[in-house]
Amino acid sequence: MLNGPSALQIFRGNQARAVELLEEYLSLSRKTGDLRGICVSISNLGVTAFLTGDYERAEALLQEAQEVAQQISNADMASVCDLMLGFRELREWSYLQDKDLALDILGGVAGARGEDGRAARIWGGVEGYREVTDIPWLQDDREMIEPHIEAARARLDEITWQKEWEKGCSMSLDQTVDYALENEERPKHGARRS
Repeated sequence: MLNGPSALQIFRGNQARAVELLEEYLSLSRKTGDLRGICVSISNLGVTAFLTGDYERAEALLQEAQEVAQQISNADMASVCDLMLGFRELREWSYLQDKDLALDILGGVAGARGEDGRAARIWGGVEGYREVTDIPWLQDDREMIEPHIEAARARLDEITWQKEWEKGCSMSLDQTVDYALENEERPKHGARRS
């Protein structure tokens, strides 16, 4: 669940926090033997290294991710690594891809915390973004996220679900990101937002 928040941190320009989250995700994936998680976290660490100008580290990480992708026969991830290894100019890489998945995952985090209305609004925001940009929902991502959406929806009355979903659909991508990160960045020690 840390891959999504890390992608949003990269989008917000906070690469140091993104690296912390990705390294934690990598550590958890290694402990559980989750090869897909290892591949994704190493690949995203490589992307982050590119973004911070550490091209040597980026290349090493992406090559490692590519090897894991081949080991688990994940042609899509291997292709992503190929693509990233082919970039010579950092500015060519736009980290717009995966924002929708990152938000989907944060919706899942909200749902896991019992914040089903909040989850509905985040997922509604993602749906609105996909509709406006005509970006398709990738099948692997859909299979991972849909069970969480269905579970959260089943726990909430339909009127509240629909209301929150529609509020999300009306938000811009930036508004959805800000909303999704509110709890992640909320001051601890009981401080309230004004």
